[in-house]
Amino acid sequence: MRLKRWRARAARCVKFAELVQGPLAYTKFFLLQFNNDFEAVLCIPCLAAGLTHLSVSSEVATMRFAREELGIPVPRVLAWSSKENATDNILGTPYVLTEKVPGIEATLRRKEMDDALLTALPLICGLHDCEEKMGRYRFSQIGSLCFTEDHALPQTLGRYSIGPLADRMWWRGNRATMDLDRGPWPDMAAFMQASARNEQAWIRQHASPDDRRFCSILQSRDPAEHLRALDMYAEAAPFIVPGPQLCEPTLWCSDSSLSNIRVAPFGTLQITGVPDWQGAYAAPFCVQEKFPDGFRCTKGTIEMPTHPNPPQIPSDFESLDEHRKNVLSMQRALANLKEHYWSFHVDNYLWLAQAIPHLEPLNTLHLAGQRCWSDSYMKLVLALLDIRNGWNKIAPRTPCPITFSEDEEREFNAVMDSVRVYWNTLKELDDALRASPEGWVSNEDYPRAKRLLEEAKWQWDENEMGGWFPYQDGMHSFSLC
Repeated sequence: MRLKRWRARAARCVKFAELVQGPLAYTKFFLLQFNNDFEAVLCIPCLAAGLTHLSVSSEVATMRFAREELGIPVPRVLAWSSKENATDNILGTPYVLTEKVPGIEATLRRKEMDDALLTALPLICGLHDCEEKMGRYRFSQIGSLCFTEDHALPQTLGRYSIGPLADRMWWRGNRATMDLDRGPWPDMAAFMQASARNEQAWIRQHASPDDRRFCSILQSRDPAEHLRALDMYAEAAPFIVPGPQLCEPTLWCSDSSLSNIRVAPFGTLQITGVPDWQGAYAAPFCVQEKFPDGFRCTKGTIEMPTHPNPPQIPSDFESLDEHRKNVLSMQRALANLKEHYWSFHVDNYLWLAQAIPHLEPLNTLHLAGQRCWSDSYMKLVLALLDIRNGWNKIAPRTPCPITFSEDEEREFNAVMDSVRVYWNTLKELDDALRASPEGWVSNEDYPRAKRLLEEAKWQWDENEMGGWFPYQDGMHSFSLC
């Protein structure tokens, strides 16, 4: 407690409580209250966060850079240590201690956004301001921010440098012990090729056709097929990157959900802070997460007419049960927010990035290449087919390296139809449980979800559903695979 008291200039800590965690949380958060009313948040990364030494030091460097260099409302870091055995680490585990951001989670004022769109406009403006500040700063390399003193790197930003990628996706599981290419990289093509070659190296060493941790029994379990698809991805990478302005490295917050945005507890929805920056790194502008998760509506739930008509709820809305009504009302509010958010970006690079003809398969390749074996082989293949079908517009003077036959394409499409059945079934199950895709439910919903889960398990037919029952020991987990 001495460190906490010294940093807060208080006599003693009067409260130490764990904060509620949401789905896919890779950090434990604890609230510290002191006898002078000062509050701080202690962040301790979980083992699933990746290489904690690298992730913690990069997160601190990113937070300080965003706060001090870009002027983004990020909490001040009071103390931190990335090494559990460091002589000055009195906690015995990597940690970050920050000031508590004033205000409340934006999710707690979601109802006001649903009821009145004008209420949410200050939030949209605040996010746009943060994005403008991040988007104006272009880096020379792709990788994670770090302190220059921690890495002997030639490319420096004074106090800061671009170092190896600290994102957990590149360190998960036994990848952490492998000698893989984690950057930094000079350009987008090298970045994409590294993701493909790293996945190939892992497949050659660790892939097992008997592994049941697949998202579907229809996922290919032949390592040779995965290696071949990744070869095509790596060979196509130099030709599918967009122009220099759209693939220059920029910083972006990796968690843009409303739960990671703090706003005033009443009055206008002014942003007071963005506390969690774990996993943020300098990446090509066109593949950074551009649309805030907090404004993302579920595709297909709400009719999106042409501008300027507002999003519409279904005509049978009044006949639906209360839970479904609440879901659709929230989705309509999110769709409205999305429309207004895009109105701020009509004449900037974000709008140009969205106009890239092959942006969707480009984004899919960027992510699926890293997860080909565990759950993304079919996503990778279909993205490659999309690229191949548009190759004459992408690189008309270069032979296309994507060489699937017509028979293979027909087989892929047939398999993908079945895989979509499985994915839709999982979505329906999660909706019924009111659970996140990883099975997270609120404390209030847990008894009900547990009862429904047992019923669903007994009724599950692997052949009809297209895959194994998802919620059982040893099954696929996005967080762990």
